[in-house]
Amino acid sequence: MKKRRNAGAVLFILSFFLLTALYPFIGAHLDKYFILDGVTEEHPLPEISNEALWNGSFQEQFTSWFESHFYGRNLLIRIRSQLMYSLLKESPNSNIVIGKNNYIFETEYIDEYLPTVEPRDETYFEDLKAKLEYLQNVLDKYDKELYIFITPGKVRFTKEYLPWRYKILEKDTPTNYDRLKDMLEDSHLHYFDCCTFIEQSKNDLHAPIFYTTGTHWSYPWGKICAAAFSEYINQTSRRWTLSTVSLSSEEKLDTPIWPDADIYSSLNLLQEPRDNYFDAALTITEQKDTPNVFLRGGSFMGASLASLVTAGMFNQDVHYENRFYYVDRYSKQTILSSFTSYDEVDLDPLIGQTDIMILEVNEAMAGDMSFGFIDYLIEHPEYLDRVY
Repeated sequence: MKKRRNAGAVLFILSFFLLTALYPFIGAHLDKYFILDGVTEEHPLPEISNEALWNGSFQEQFTSWFESHFYGRNLLIRIRSQLMYSLLKESPNSNIVIGKNNYIFETEYIDEYLPTVEPRDETYFEDLKAKLEYLQNVLDKYDKELYIFITPGKVRFTKEYLPWRYKILEKDTPTNYDRLKDMLEDSHLHYFDCCTFIEQSKNDLHAPIFYTTGTHWSYPWGKICAAAFSEYINQTSRRWTLSTVSLSSEEKLDTPIWPDADIYSSLNLLQEPRDNYFDAALTITEQKDTPNVFLRGGSFMGASLASLVTAGMFNQDVHYENRFYYVDRYSKQTILSSFTSYDEVDLDPLIGQTDIMILEVNEAMAGDMSFGFIDYLIEHPEYLDRVY
């Protein structure tokens, strides 16, 4: 019996060392099937020198290179991430939080909603109001219209799923969104607030407003807000009557479509995302005016305003999101070097042909609206006319 136990122990040790020795070769094959999501920092193999050896920089750089090139690394990272998520309910990503019922949140959206960060002061919003009203007046001079489209953050409609530790951090103070709304109410600017619209329409759709797995709102809710916004334009505009649109019956999906599970994917887990995912089509039911449109905002436009473009609501279109823009109903894309690289774009014809300019702002970004675009237009009023 003792010899059998010893033989078993020896076999286990040999198997362990054999697996350890072979794992890099096995891992080289497995890495093809376990691709990591997100941005991967490149670490080149460092050059060896006496100075680098003595000051320790070679060892440090070599360690970074080895860690990023170790065969089988992708699988090991996914195993570690899955264990943290499933057993500990912890996120392997420092800016992502796992809440109740597996709801996932990005910390910046939590910080802005509670708020745990200091909001902008009144002076900022007074200055923003003056800039937007100036921009609206100049556009109006050239028979163009300006609209602001406010999109919701996930925390607003899923706050009950936040980890308990965040509830004690919530403050009864105005957020940037609150101050933006107050400023818009006290102005002559045209705006549509999706947060308010959804609050009044919560029972209109089967789809959740936000999925457990994503930062962005679901397509049915983004599209129904876009449809309501087009009605608001028709009620407000002195120049245009947009086409009438309708939302089709919601279709339940077997798998998510981007970005329904964007932050879940960034966790690099082994398990596929799970939730009740939906989509719905936005279609034109009565064709009317088709003005040219220029959209500037963030990623929440993709599930909302983009549906108006693809439905054929506009004649010519520019969808300028973050640091890239599309034209001609998303058939052409241009990627820029940064969010504020406006000098890389020939904006004169893109804005010159525009009849309606729409600025999208998510409530979590209310304190930094439009990525400097408003200031850039004020510095370059020549782009706002119809000469290009």
